[in-house]
Amino acid sequence: MTPLITIATLYYTIKSVKKREPEMSIIWWLLPFVVLMIAFIYKAVNGTLLLQPRFVILLLITSIPFYALVFMNKDHLKAKKIIAWAIIILILPYSYLGARNIQAFPRIKDKTTLDLLKIIHNEVDKNGTQSLILDFIGWDNTYFIWLRSGVAPDNIFIVNGAKYGKVNASELAKKIEKNKTGIIVKKNESKMDEYFHFLNDTVLEVRKVANYLYLKPIIINSRITLYKYKSGDKAPLIFYSDRKLLKVNENAIHQIEERIKANTQQYNSMIHEAEIRGIEIDTLIRISAINLYKQKLKKTH
Repeated sequence: MTPLITIATLYYTIKSVKKREPEMSIIWWLLPFVVLMIAFIYKAVNGTLLLQPRFVILLLITSIPFYALVFMNKDHLKAKKIIAWAIIILILPYSYLGARNIQAFPRIKDKTTLDLLKIIHNEVDKNGTQSLILDFIGWDNTYFIWLRSGVAPDNIFIVNGAKYGKVNASELAKKIEKNKTGIIVKKNESKMDEYFHFLNDTVLEVRKVANYLYLKPIIINSRITLYKYKSGDKAPLIFYSDRKLLKVNENAIHQIEERIKANTQQYNSMIHEAEIRGIEIDTLIRISAINLYKQKLKKTH
């Protein structure tokens, strides 16, 4: 409906100027918006303006007061009122049907985002001493979580959502090192994969970060993984840098996994736990096996 309002405003503005009806101050105030609108039209025609409805909303809102010029001339006042009401009424269904990028009443379409937000609320430290590393999971979902997470904005890092945007590695490291604990929301095939090095399922090394992040998976599914992490010294995990020892460790962990699966009572109990935590049973068994192996290492050293 923006073109209708624009055309009507321009027509009656020009008509009023010819009749010398409006004050010159009104004309001067209108001039910047006319110039801006002409620039929008020119850039759209030559293909250098991204045609997104949200980019012209500000121009529309600031131009609306000048629509009053339509009614300065008393001629055909009844017809003008009918047209004005018709435009207002037509805008409502257009907001739902015609515009894909804007809505009259914005809503989160992906209901799993609300579930994710509830879990973040449960895990967030109420003292505000945690960081939130938030992967880009869509414009609406990402910034809805950012706004409602309960984490201070200074403690939140959001991955650049632009298609060819780069991850600011320095800023990422700064947010992680600011607090010793935090939450990571990471999608599969993330831009952060370039900067993340998983030593195993529960230990993460991040580029430019001095310490390891010890992870506790909260959600693991086909789309995203939510970790709660705690920053810690790298010294306890030096043995992971030796490939031979890592291979030995992997064999030992695999044996523990097989023992867990062979224990019917323990296996059934873990199936129930996996359903509650929203992760795959194999993932939970893997995490449990690694934790058991760590306990065994502590006892032998």
